[in-house]
Amino acid sequence: MSDSTAAVSGHPVYAAGVIGSFSLALVLLLEVLGVFSGAEVGLRDSYRDYGFLVDADASQPGWALWLTGGLIYLLPWVLFEIPGTQRRLLVLVGVLVLLVLTSPVLALWLVYWNPASGLLALAWAGLCSLLWAKQHPMPCEGELLDESQREKIIAIEEGEESRRKQS
Repeated sequence: MSDSTAAVSGHPVYAAGVIGSFSLALVLLLEVLGVFSGAEVGLRDSYRDYGFLVDADASQPGWALWLTGGLIYLLPWVLFEIPGTQRRLLVLVGVLVLLVLTSPVLALWLVYWNPASGLLALAWAGLCSLLWAKQHPMPCEGELLDESQREKIIAIEEGEESRRKQS
C-alpha cells in the first residue's frame, strides 16, 4: 500500500462514514431480529399508564429510521470536529439525553416513537468515534499536538487530491 493510499484511508471523513455504516447495519440487524420489540411494548404501555393517548397498536413512524440513519452518520463527523475527549464526551451524552427526551415530547403530540434502537446506534457510533479520535490526531487539535503528531494530520484538500490521483 502506498503512503498516499494509507493517508487517505485514515482520514476522519472515511472513518466517520465507516462508523456510521456499521452502526446503521447494527441497528437494522437488531430491528429485523426483533430485539427492541419488548422495549417498544413496555414503553408504549408505560405511556398509556401515565395518561398519554397512545394507541395500543401504535408502531414506529416511517420517518424514525430516516432520522436515526441521519443522526448516525452526522454524529461521528460532529465529534471529529470537536477538540478534546472531554468535550466530545459531553456532546455525545447531550445528544443521547436529547434523543431519549424526544420520545415523551412526541407522545404529547400523539406520535409514538421508541428511541431504543436510535439510542443504541448513536451510543455505538459515538463510542467508536471517541475511540478513533483518541487513537488518531484530529485536524481540530492541531495546536494541542506536538510536532511529530502534527505531521500525521491530513488536510481535507490533500486527501481529496490524492484520491483524485489514484482514480
